[in-house]
Amino acid sequence: MPYKYRNSTVLSHPFTGSRARNLVAKFGENILFLQVYMDAYGASNPLQRSTASVYNITGCYFRILNLPLMVQSMTDHIFLFFLAFTRDLKEDFHGTLRHTIVNQLKDLTINVNINGIDHHFKVLLLNIVGDNLGLNQSGGYKEYFRGDNACRICTFNYEEVCSLFHMTEDRIRSVESYDNENVFVKEKSALNDLDHFHVQDCPSVDMMHDLFEGHLKYMLPVLLTSFDNYTSVYNAISSFPFHGKEAANLPRPVQQQYLGEQLKGMTASTMLNFVRFLPLILADLNPSDDNEAWKMLLVFQEILDILMSFEITESMLQRLEIKVTEYLTSYKQLGGKLTIKPHYMLHYPMIIRKYGAIRHSWAMRFEAKHQPSTIYSGINRCFKSLCMTLATKNQYSFCEILTKMKSDNYINETIKNQQRKKFKRNEYVILECQNNIPLFGRIYDVREDGILLIFKMQTENFDPKRYCYSVKETPETIVKTPDELFVQETMRLYKHKYIRLPYALF
Repeated sequence: MPYKYRNSTVLSHPFTGSRARNLVAKFGENILFLQVYMDAYGASNPLQRSTASVYNITGCYFRILNLPLMVQSMTDHIFLFFLAFTRDLKEDFHGTLRHTIVNQLKDLTINVNINGIDHHFKVLLLNIVGDNLGLNQSGGYKEYFRGDNACRICTFNYEEVCSLFHMTEDRIRSVESYDNENVFVKEKSALNDLDHFHVQDCPSVDMMHDLFEGHLKYMLPVLLTSFDNYTSVYNAISSFPFHGKEAANLPRPVQQQYLGEQLKGMTASTMLNFVRFLPLILADLNPSDDNEAWKMLLVFQEILDILMSFEITESMLQRLEIKVTEYLTSYKQLGGKLTIKPHYMLHYPMIIRKYGAIRHSWAMRFEAKHQPSTIYSGINRCFKSLCMTLATKNQYSFCEILTKMKSDNYINETIKNQQRKKFKRNEYVILECQNNIPLFGRIYDVREDGILLIFKMQTENFDPKRYCYSVKETPETIVKTPDELFVQETMRLYKHKYIRLPYALF
């Protein structure tokens, strides 16, 4: 609930951002905040590629941001607004939004009984999530990323997008410019009919599509081909011993003759996994001191760690602004291809200040909600009224979840179950930080009540070349609950001594 973040000095939960704070200051804390996601996906394609667009479905989902973060990130708690054939939506996209999302959310209030007392809750849309095409479409912007109006958030034209790597407040588009100009707006968004929401005042980005399914596909070939011997690069990637959670998204190296302008064939999760460990994978190849692409990679590691962090301070945001400018400048000097996607990194600090940690406004978990539909449509093999079939199936499943949610201890039990899945033997955790140095431990046993038995590790140093901490195990043991750990994440040990942090801690 918003009151838990009333005195927060860091940007973490969406309630710590300026948008939620302003709405709470205006209406009080009895607000249910929703986050809405829209995206098109191929549910089924029985006749193969020739009719792919015929079976393309747009899914619209939402989640309740008042739920604990660990709970709302589960696909069970991402709820369906509607499913529709994409080709049907194109006929009157914003008319459909008005009759579905806007009609349901406008003036929506509910009564919630808390500890025997009825509370009147207002329901408001905090922000929308989607890929760039979807965000432009839902915002009513022109679906074109070049020319004089390349960016929906600022007034940069395409030439400036590819050459200017510093953002100033005077270049940000205003609500007035949206309402009064038709240059960059194709159609006024139906979402603006909602109270206390305007797409220009509530801009959105998605680092999953911007970076992991976008820009990094062009950046990595620049890096990988900067080494004199590509065979060594290929062998280093193919032989790297990914294990634990990282082994579920195993990156596959590409033969040099197939490595073109962009690196293809990786999902967003695999790309994230790959780029995080690249310094450790390639450090033993001894990149030369004048390898500018290698220096660029290390700068990007700093950017990535801040973006993936659950808690972001103002000093981290200032560092992010500097590093993004440094990174994009270096990337251009190396001849990398620039598109609108890396440009959006210039807007990330503003988005974080508005909505909290940016990882709470990306599409990664929402896209996982497509999977049950794609699996079921393949099994069902009936394509008549496909959207209705899939929506009905989804709601039947939701009935079971809703029944469980009525239990008084549902939230606590769900969190405990998630922690049991996350914390396993021989995983590494952060016990605490002393003088900005993380102290690690290895879980050697997990009791039935969830208590962790841990061997303490000695942190030897941070290796900037590998972008990892070097550690050594000690005989000293300690007992911890998951809630007592410094962060709620586990890590793996590589090459007998190196641990890569999951994100920036400070």
